[in-house]
Amino acid sequence: MIITAREYREMGFEFADIGEALLMNYVKRAEYILHALCRGKLAAAAKNEKTAALVRQAVAFETEHLIKTANGGLMSRVSLGDVSYTESSVKQEDDVPQTVKTLLCSAGCLFAGTEVSE
Repeated sequence: MIITAREYREMGFEFADIGEALLMNYVKRAEYILHALCRGKLAAAAKNEKTAALVRQAVAFETEHLIKTANGGLMSRVSLGDVSYTESSVKQEDDVPQTVKTLLCSAGCLFAGTEVSE
């Protein structure tokens, strides 16, 4: 794993309070997606001292994107007296967010959305 649940939570993402097992499933899925997008270069970039932080951030942002998408979009918790509920507005995006692509480009895994040839 490129990031741990602890590292994800320390980054302060909105969905950091979901269960450990569920969170790690999303992290693993995010890593698979980004590994495919980078055509196998993600793990190597994560081991490089200079690019490791960028790759961890990209995985965390993709994880957050997957969780939001699975929950139907942006969510907000609302409390009225003793009753609280979750309200969500539907926002579906199947593509990797631009923030993730920018981080991967900075890490040298992508060039304008495509793999950098060695």
